[in-house]
Amino acid sequence: MTEAPRFKSSANVIASLAIYKVTYFLLIYLAIVLLPPIYSFENYAINIHGLTAPSSLEKFFMTWDTQPYLFISQYGYIKGLPVNAFSPLWPFMIRIFSYITGGNLLASGLILSNVFSIAALYGLHRLVSEQNDSQLADHSTNFHRTTEKASMKTL
Repeated sequence: MTEAPRFKSSANVIASLAIYKVTYFLLIYLAIVLLPPIYSFENYAINIHGLTAPSSLEKFFMTWDTQPYLFISQYGYIKGLPVNAFSPLWPFMIRIFSYITGGNLLASGLILSNVFSIAALYGLHRLVSEQNDSQLADHSTNFHRTTEKASMKTL
């Protein structure tokens, strides 16, 4: 296989994954903004550790393990806290990348998690296409793309 078709195929795979992720993010945003009557604080509170109420749009994206990772990336490890159970690499990467995002740790984490997700799905596509064929690679990538949608909402 020559480099030109491989590059075109690679660019198509990466572009389709990026478009999928941006579309999914916009759907989440639109659901939060346009469907407030359906919103239930009780359901929201199940996914939150220590928040009393969502005070901003950002809080909707700070569920599950996002809060401990952002806490560590902002304050580091503090003796005796439960967040110390989380490994340091991800908060460190969020902190370093936040210098590019103007100090916004949440934006940093969302961008990084989605870039790494696209890279992993591209790697899967490339591996499967080299071992089998491009059709199976497309099916594998589409399957994993749709099953990892929860990672788009949080870090």
